[in-house]
Amino acid sequence: LTLSFQTLSKADDIRDFEIEGMSIGDSLLDHFQESELRKIDKFYYPNSKKYFGLASNLFNENLDAYDAVQFIVVPQTYEIISIAGKIHKFINDQKKCFNEMEKIFNELELSFPNSKIDKEKEGPHEADRSGKSLAKVYKIYLKNGRIAVTCTDWSQDTGRPDSLKVAIHLKDYMDWINNEAYE
Repeated sequence: LTLSFQTLSKADDIRDFEIEGMSIGDSLLDHFQESELRKIDKFYYPNSKKYFGLASNLFNENLDAYDAVQFIVVPQTYEIISIAGKIHKFINDQKKCFNEMEKIFNELELSFPNSKIDKEKEGPHEADRSGKSLAKVYKIYLKNGRIAVTCTDWSQDTGRPDSLKVAIHLKDYMDWINNEAYE
């Protein structure tokens, strides 16, 4: 699997990483028509409308490395503050997902050698209150954000496909998620 890495040689800025040609700080308006973006259902967090999420088949056309891409953006400008690429070929095969996760993370680690690393063990996914869905997450913390690589084994009850996800989050987004979105 070849991921869309851009100039990662010893970078420490989250904006130096891209998924499918898009980076944190880009506007979706540089890639899609505003009329198309307005038609997409927006996902808002329970306690704040500062940002919203977008996931659509519109984003999944002509992808090179991923099966799907999703975004968290600033409402007025569609500035990307979080982007995630998902791969669904590991359905019901966590072992292969974990192996691919290790390969991707090792490549990322080499590109960000001075960054804090966090490798979590597999555990219940916080988005599934039943506790039946499991996720394993590896994170790299940069000065202005975080890159996470996640294998998720979703419970059949959720209706979500198992996935390997590579996500880029701006620090401001992570602060908002932890202190405002659910508070």
